Amino acid sequence: MYEPLLLNPIPPPALTVAIQLRVLDRKTGEAKFDSGLGSVADMVKPGNPVIPVGLQVPPGTLVAGSYRLELSGQDSFGRSIKRSADLDVE
Repeated sequence: MYEPLLLNPIPPPALTVAIQLRVLDRKTGEAKFDSGLGSVADMVKPGNPVIPVGLQVPPGTLVAGSYRLELSGQDSFGRSIKRSADLDVE
């Protein structure tokens, strides 16, 4: 993740950053996995706008098929971003 407000060595005191991973069936749109919105506060390094985050889909969650991965990030100041990628499991 990238949070430009962290460039300040002393970030705004109310700043929180969260991330969510969802896996959707590409044909039906049905959610097959949802991590829920989770804080990444313990991964923040003051003065560094890059937050290294690693998430995984639990093994056995996905059967063969076509999926869309959606990764969403947001901060407590109302800024959010969503990225997606298609995934095929054989």
